[in-house]
Amino acid sequence: MIVMSSIIFYGCEIEVYKSFFSEEYSDMLFNLLKSETEWAQNEIVIFGKKYKIPRLNEWYGSVNMNYSNINFAAKPLTKTLNQVRKNIEKETSSHYNSVLMNLYRNGKDSMGWHSDDENIYNPKAPIASLSLGGSRLMKFKKKTKKGLGKKTLELRLNSGDLIIMKHPTQEMLKHSIPKSSTDIEERINLTFRSVIEKQDAFKTKY
Repeated sequence: MIVMSSIIFYGCEIEVYKSFFSEEYSDMLFNLLKSETEWAQNEIVIFGKKYKIPRLNEWYGSVNMNYSNINFAAKPLTKTLNQVRKNIEKETSSHYNSVLMNLYRNGKDSMGWHSDDENIYNPKAPIASLSLGGSRLMKFKKKTKKGLGKKTLELRLNSGDLIIMKHPTQEMLKHSIPKSSTDIEERINLTFRSVIEKQDAFKTKY
């Protein structure tokens, strides 16, 4: 039986499903997705300088995406991704039509503070984030006029764990996957999103 707990942080609800997928199924899924995905390490432009993103990624859906001068040509969801999507939709009663995949190769790979609030997404739709592989810490902070608030919500995400970030999480909070000094196994993160159809790639903020 899948057990869900709900966390409220600055009025934003985050649902946490520990062991949404079993350890055995999560291991199988990790190995399958790692081998069948055409991973790429892209570069971002910050203040005119190019930097390699500290992780590998790939984008699946029906709409192209662009941020910080990186073009993501949308690929159709694979059979594997569609099955995962259907399982999540059945449990959460939400619909998703795209997924951004990230591969964190070790503790040096990370994700900086950001919100998934680009105009390409349905602003009121939840975002589902599935973790596979190594355990990583995910942090949340409130957006403020001066940057970020002092309080931090920390979630330890293990293989098979699923979180649902409900509206207005992306509007009110930022989240990150910080670097780790300890030796960490590879981790794949799948974030299922609801994209507004009949759009195309355009610049959005990083």
